[in-house]
Amino acid sequence: MRPQPRYVVRGLVFAFVVLLLTGSRIGAQGPGSDTNGAILEAPVRPVVAQLTTARGDDVRVSRQVLHPRGQAELEAEKEEAELSAPVHIVAAAPAPLAPTIETGFDGISFQDSFCNCIPPDGAIAAGPNHLLGTVNTAFKVWNKSGTLLRGPISLPSFFSVNPASLPNVSDPFTLYDGAANRFVLGALTYDSLSNSSITIAVT
Repeated sequence: MRPQPRYVVRGLVFAFVVLLLTGSRIGAQGPGSDTNGAILEAPVRPVVAQLTTARGDDVRVSRQVLHPRGQAELEAEKEEAELSAPVHIVAAAPAPLAPTIETGFDGISFQDSFCNCIPPDGAIAAGPNHLLGTVNTAFKVWNKSGTLLRGPISLPSFFSVNPASLPNVSDPFTLYDGAANRFVLGALTYDSLSNSSITIAVT
């Protein structure tokens, strides 16, 4: 039995429509799409540019300190705080006592120095009970009351007992050694040939 031509035409049209619909769905999904699952759309993500972080110290805003009750109240409280701040008073150090002169006496005069030297080149040392003073080429010894005990004595004559001492004397010096309880008397001695030595005498 041969099929009727109209049924064949209807079947071809139906098959063509099915193929057309199926092809358009596949084309909408794109190649590689799964035709058996649900169609999902990818979310749209905007591109965010990385911005540099602003430094906080680039912009400085000067803000005035405000008081809840006004500027006048602020100034009044500042003044009150300054007046109520503790004050530290430092006691001044006591003034040094002025030296008092117990006694005074003459030393070695221009004539006593044996050389009439100008200016005088002197030195003095004090021990527990005595004073030893020298000027240029002479020396004297006193007690603490100022009473002259020895002198004036010529230094060149006094040092002459030392073979190393030279005839001329200059720049005498004296001191008291408290640990040894001794006076030290010395001077520079020299001759006309520019030889020199230091001569020292110890009590």
